[in-house]
Amino acid sequence: MSVIGGLVSDRVEGVDEHSPVDGDETGVEHIVAYAPLSSVPWGVVLEQREDTALALPNRLRQRVLIIAAAGLAVGLAMGWVTSRQVVLPLARLTGQARRIAEGNLAGPIAPEGQDEVRRLAVSFETMRGDSRHRSVNLPIGAQNLRSGFVSALPSWSSGTESGACCSIR
Repeated sequence: MSVIGGLVSDRVEGVDEHSPVDGDETGVEHIVAYAPLSSVPWGVVLEQREDTALALPNRLRQRVLIIAAAGLAVGLAMGWVTSRQVVLPLARLTGQARRIAEGNLAGPIAPEGQDEVRRLAVSFETMRGDSRHRSVNLPIGAQNLRSGFVSALPSWSSGTESGACCSIR
């Protein structure tokens, strides 16, 4: 009673721990709780072994830790998979962009990935196709421009002594 004697005499509720009672050779701490009753001058005292009293909270804590660890593992796995779905297509797209920057317009760019990465790949393919079309048609357009310029030369050069104002190659 010495553990909660002050609580009982002051009629204040409280909880405390104490060493094993006589006859309990296990050495397990005990938890003692006191709650005064308002209608009578008595109170209720509960005493229980600490391991028994805390068994439910300890099991709950253990389950919460297991669930949290499992949730963390699942979250990390999902994050890794999701990042791979973005990083790998972007890495391949970066290689294709480098190839185009070096002037190699051969071979299409396959639209990989999802959402924004796929739209970016489609845009790169459109750019590659347009650039390839221009690079093929540019020499033809230059030749047509040269032909038109040369055909207009005789009317411009009629006033010169040699009959030609410049040489076109």
